[in-house]
Order: sequence, then structure tokens, then C-alpha cells
Amino acid sequence: MKVPKGARWPVANNRVDSRLKAALPVKRKIGMYVAIGESDESFDEFLDQVARAGAHVLEEPPRLLTAPHLQNAIALKMDHCSTASKPLIEGLIQELLTRGLFKRFATFSRSDRPYNVITLPAILGLVQEAVAVTLRRLEEAGEVTAAVAARAVPKEIAITPLNVELILGHLVRLGLATTDHPLGTPIQRITVPA
Repeated sequence: MKVPKGARWPVANNRVDSRLKAALPVKRKIGMYVAIGESDESFDEFLDQVARAGAHVLEEPPRLLTAPHLQNAIALKMDHCSTASKPLIEGLIQELLTRGLFKRFATFSRSDRPYNVITLPAILGLVQEAVAVTLRRLEEAGEVTAAVAARAVPKEIAITPLNVELILGHLVRLGLATTDHPLGTPIQRITVPA
């Protein structure tokens, strides 16, 4: 049976009609979904496409993204990614994290909650350098503003204000700094804990 249009990549079984289910014989568990696809190769190609699109999203420019933001950005980069395939990207991101192709970075949110963002191993080195530079500035001056951190960290990290904010949030999460920003607003300043 010919596979219907829109089934280039595997799809979440619960997101498609019975006609498409009958046309896709291969099943795999991806994240929290049962996925169906045309062949084992289609699953491998999908993982490869997610990895390549994710790398492009995270390095052009260097960014730190939450899993949902990365999932959406990858889906937009991929050709022919249907709404039935998009939920599978989250599970594949976890697979790529397990394989070490993506890395987690712990930080602190605007709503005063710890969370993780995702980046590439090569960018994580720049992020760690940015953390070290910012921590040195914090120890020397007793406080660091986002503007000071943006001038001090590697320019590849300072390319987005959010990256700089995530560096500040990382130091808060580690307990090496505190902040008094109003909930829901960007972290603009960190200080040495009292």
C-alpha cells in the first residue's frame, strides 16, 4: 500500500487516522509516544534530521533553549514535519541528550524555579567559560549586572541577552549568587549571598 502524503517521517500513533496507521507497519517507542513509520530506516533518518536541525538551531547563533523551545525550532527547520511527527521530537531530544550530542545546563528562571536548558557540547565550553568569568567578576565586585556580564563573557554567548541571563541564573541556582529581581522579569543583577 502506498504511504499517504505527509508521512515522510514517523508519526505518533495517536495523532493519525486508521488509514495512515494501516499504511505504516513499523512501530517504536519514542519518548512517551508509540511511533509508527514506513521502515526502520525512516526512524533513523528522522533521528538524524532532528540532530542536524537541532545543531543548526543551537549554533546559529549559539543559544541555550528549553526542550519545548528547541522542539518547536527543530520542527520549523525540518522539511515535511507534520503535526503528527512533531511530538516525537521531544523524545528524540532526550535520546540525543543521552548520546551526548546535546548537553543540559542548569539555571534559574524568572519565576524563581530551577530548570534546564539545552545546548551543544562545543557551546557548553563557552558557557562554562562565561560562568567562570562572571563568577570572578562577582567575587571581585560583590555584584554583577547583566550589562557587565554581557561585556565580560565570550561574545558568542553575549549574542543574546537571554544567554547572559541564563549565566546569571546558573550562579543563583548554584547558591553562589542571589538576585532580587521581581518575579517574571529578566535577571538584571546578581550579588554575593549575605
